[in-house]
Amino acid sequence: MLSMLSFVCILGYPSDFSETSKLHAMTRGVLFSSADPAKTLEEFNIDPSYELLADASAYDYLPFVRSGDSSLYHGFMDQYTIPDIGTYYLRHPDSLISMIDVSIKQGMDMRRSNCGNYEKQAGFPKKAKSLFWSLWSSFKELSAPKTVGFLILLTVAVIILFYKGYSLRRVEDRRNTVFLDMLIMVLAFLLSQSIIVIVNSGDAEMAQRLFLVGLSIDIMTYCVFGELLHKLRIV
Repeated sequence: MLSMLSFVCILGYPSDFSETSKLHAMTRGVLFSSADPAKTLEEFNIDPSYELLADASAYDYLPFVRSGDSSLYHGFMDQYTIPDIGTYYLRHPDSLISMIDVSIKQGMDMRRSNCGNYEKQAGFPKKAKSLFWSLWSSFKELSAPKTVGFLILLTVAVIILFYKGYSLRRVEDRRNTVFLDMLIMVLAFLLSQSIIVIVNSGDAEMAQRLFLVGLSIDIMTYCVFGELLHKLRIV
């Protein structure tokens, strides 16, 4: 109940997505995941010549376009809204899955590459990181699978490991019930957070908004491997 109430609060909270986010929702989301950007633009009644904006970002070192450019509003940004983009993803689930795949990779690589863990007088190279504090982050960055397929495997493993004995009756042992309910809720927050960011800003702002995606995958991974070790009587 607390989790659901917090989700409702998030929905009612004023959005901090900007006009730049709206631009990226199209260029770094809809067009980025489309196999045919020109045809996709026609679905929004936008001139197909705007396909040149596919994967363009206002955050590029030398941006092809800027979000404040008035020429973008007439004929392009005034032709779609965020609900329109959400509807597009409902009609094209393959594009949504493709973007969720990108969000999982971004969510698991949350450690900033331009920051280190040491002060200058420690004598380490610039941006050096301590493995003591970032061993798990280093493993995820270098070795862990970061695809929607891995999330599907985790979900299947959760169901197989915790579905047996699932019961809502008070008199029965509800250990598996509690774990399965919790992990399904974690999965729901992962997907909702990912989809909200995708619909509102494409992949341009994922690094700053997808902490919950990485955390949710960590929780699911921990519970799955913890339960496997328990069933194998290793611990």
